Formats: sequence, C-alpha cells, structure tokens
Amino acid sequence: MELPEDIQGLVELKKNNLPAPNIFTISIGKQIRKARLEKNLSQKDLANSISVRRATISDFENGKSEIGVLMLANLALSLGKPISYFFRGTKLGELVGDLENSEEEELLNVFKILEHLGWGNLALNQVKAIADYFVEIENNQNS
Repeated sequence: MELPEDIQGLVELKKNNLPAPNIFTISIGKQIRKARLEKNLSQKDLANSISVRRATISDFENGKSEIGVLMLANLALSLGKPISYFFRGTKLGELVGDLENSEEEELLNVFKILEHLGWGNLALNQVKAIADYFVEIENNQNS
C-alpha cells in the first residue's frame, strides 16, 4: 500500500532524506509568494529587506531551496506572518502549527499591536470577559 504524498514526505523528512524540491519546500514557497503578494512586494523588494539576492527568493518560492530556521524567521518578520503560517495546509503544519486559522492569526496580530501600545492586559481581560459571557449563555441554553 502506498502512503499519501504528505505522509510519505514526513517519513522521508524523519530520515533526513528529502532533497529539494519536495512537497514541503513547494508548499512553503507558495505561502511565501502569497504573503509577499499580500504586502504588494516584488521579489526584489523582499530580497532587499532580508539581504539576499532576488534569485534566492525565486528559489524559495519555487521550492527549489531548503529554508533554514533563521531565514524563515527573517521572512516571517519581513512579511508580518507567524512562522506557522508557512506550514499551513501540510501534514507538517498540523504537527507543528500553533495557529489554526486566519482569525487566530489576526487576533494575535491585533493583540501584539495593543500590547506594543501598552494595552495588552486590558485587551486580554476584555477577550476573557467576552468568552466568559458566551460560555455562560451556552451553559444557560443547555440547562
């Protein structure tokens, strides 16, 4: 029985036997391209922001190159995305991802802004109060 491509990819990844391009580098590359286009950046703009050649960005986006953790962190910072964003839609993302959907990502980004402005605790308390309110409504409806 043949394993699905993403599961086989995980098996090969664990063996450290997965040369690029592969299912993961291609998927990460698509996410890099998507995030770059969302910010209206050219490959050259992104390359300049992280001090690499434009061809390096092209190789990343086409899945031709492995991306080290520090480079991925640099891309995440430049593109305003959490690292887990780049693993979305893959089995690997299910295993290592910390954010489940774009709403969680947006909430986290808004919270980071409020925290930077000194309003993090107030924002957190408000979200907790909202959650408590809706949990109480659910409990009342179910009793």
